[in-house]
Amino acid sequence: IEESKQSISSKSEELKNDASATVQKGKKAVEEGTEKTKATVKKGAESVKKEANKAVDKTKVNLEQAKKKISE
Repeated sequence: IEESKQSISSKSEELKNDASATVQKGKKAVEEGTEKTKATVKKGAESVKKEANKAVDKTKVNLEQAKKKISE
């Protein structure tokens, strides 16, 4: 009986350690995924900002051209 208790206790400890290792791996994977997502979102935001600035610049040019035509 004592051997069985020790065996069960040993197995229980192994399972706890395995579970803990799995949880740590999962946490690390989530953190890495979060960082990748942040980087992707940042790149996307920068791209959108760049395109918006281009559109604003083009609109300014069009307005200037329209003003010139009106004043002619």
